[in-house]
Amino acid sequence: MSIATIAFTKNTTATTVADPAPVEAPKGLPAWYFAMVGVSVGGCDVAQGYPSLWAYLIPLVVVNVVVSFTVMRARMKFFKAMMRNSHTRMLALALVAIRFGLRLLIHLVGFELAAQTGHVVVGVVMGLFATFGAMTDQWLIIRALNRANAKTAARVAG
Repeated sequence: MSIATIAFTKNTTATTVADPAPVEAPKGLPAWYFAMVGVSVGGCDVAQGYPSLWAYLIPLVVVNVVVSFTVMRARMKFFKAMMRNSHTRMLALALVAIRFGLRLLIHLVGFELAAQTGHVVVGVVMGLFATFGAMTDQWLIIRALNRANAKTAARVAG
């Protein structure tokens, strides 16, 4: 709760003079950005099965970094806040656990991880989890900010 200046009226009831203005909810990162991240994440596993794909994956990662620091510069504050969020850290840990779990499952099923099929399966699943997990995380953060803004606006109006 923020500190507000309190003024007393004639009947000694407290009213707030200065309430904080609602913080504008940030514009979220575009869907194509998450798709690019998902391809980068999944592509690493697929490239282990098909080494010639590294020639395409490395430039994609460079483009991702360049876009992050230029086009997305206006949204960098939101991106940094998203990276500090506990949900995002849990998502990162979940992705690591899923990667190890998938590799174990593929090994138990009988695929060799050195086989191209195993790398493609892990790559596709990791790409999908990374893309949709990050999009869901962003949606949750924006929803929480919008709800906080609605409460602040109702408090200011009321």
